[in-house]
Amino acid sequence: MKQIKLVISIFLSIILLNNNVFAQEQNDDIVSEKETKAFQLTFFPPLGTAGISSYKYSNKFSFNMLAGYNGGVKYFELGGIANINKGDVFGGQVSGFTNINTGKTQGIQLAGFYNQVANNMDGFQLAGFMNLNMSNMTGLSASGFTNIIKGNADGWLITGFSNVVSGDLTGAQFSAFSNVSKGDVKGVQLAGFVNVAKKVNGVQLAFINVADSVDGVPIGFISVVKHGYHKFEVSANESLYGNVTAKTGVKHFYNIFTAGINPFKDTFYWSVGYGLGSELSLSPKMNLNIDVTGSHINENQWTKALNVLGTFKINVSYKITKGFEFFAGPSYNVFVSDISSGDNINNDFIPWYFYNETYDNANVKMYFGFNAGLRF
Repeated sequence: MKQIKLVISIFLSIILLNNNVFAQEQNDDIVSEKETKAFQLTFFPPLGTAGISSYKYSNKFSFNMLAGYNGGVKYFELGGIANINKGDVFGGQVSGFTNINTGKTQGIQLAGFYNQVANNMDGFQLAGFMNLNMSNMTGLSASGFTNIIKGNADGWLITGFSNVVSGDLTGAQFSAFSNVSKGDVKGVQLAGFVNVAKKVNGVQLAFINVADSVDGVPIGFISVVKHGYHKFEVSANESLYGNVTAKTGVKHFYNIFTAGINPFKDTFYWSVGYGLGSELSLSPKMNLNIDVTGSHINENQWTKALNVLGTFKINVSYKITKGFEFFAGPSYNVFVSDISSGDNINNDFIPWYFYNETYDNANVKMYFGFNAGLRF
């Protein structure tokens, strides 16, 4: 219990000291030409070789048993818990808990928990929990939970949860959950769940991608691009006589969400599906679409058994008016159904086939088809 209280006390002292540093910056100008010392040793401010005037000196080498408050570092600084500098840091900086610099930092910054730089950061940052850069960052910023750049980032951001850049990003963002860039991105955004950016020149890869515009490829379950590809289709084919489809993303790579019905047989068939596609321009009025979709086929109510229709389509569209197209084309279909309950109860769903084989409890049929519709 005493050790826990000691750690908490030290942590609170560091917070108060950090607040005091920034309060001093608002009230006093940083000494532009600090005296440089070769070496300093501090137990805990002001218990050190420079005493209460430690912030006035920039040190080539700085060693802080618990925490230190100095005017800057020229080559290397080591702190048991915290390194706090009211000035620029050049070289290496290592602490068990946190590094806090109110000037610019060039070099390597390692902390067990938290790094903070008020001015530009150029180099390598590694923190167990968080890196916070109040200005621009160039290089690599890696952390266990989050990286926040309140300026432009030129380099790589790697974290366990989320990367946030207030300005533009040139380079790459990698996170387990989310990447957010309030400015433009030139490079790569890769996240476990969501990527957000303004203008993207490169690649987005996540479950959800959001952007204002993309000159590249957004790859995900759904990509929402404000100035991108947004189409709605109504169509018919030989298996499902009524289909509605929404396409979103960019022209050369979009997501497909589709649903269809066939109410004219003894069994009411309906489907929900997902897919990917790409559109190529053939002429000012004609486009070529290549789509791949997978749909779950239901009989009357939701069917729990395996009923999957895979479709590869090549459609040619003709622009009738602005925002209104007619399309048609052939398809190649593969239908896989579970027949463990007996005969293939889905046999009448398939109008014809050229391939029909059963593997264990799954029946596979293949057939060619044709589809046509209108696109808005």
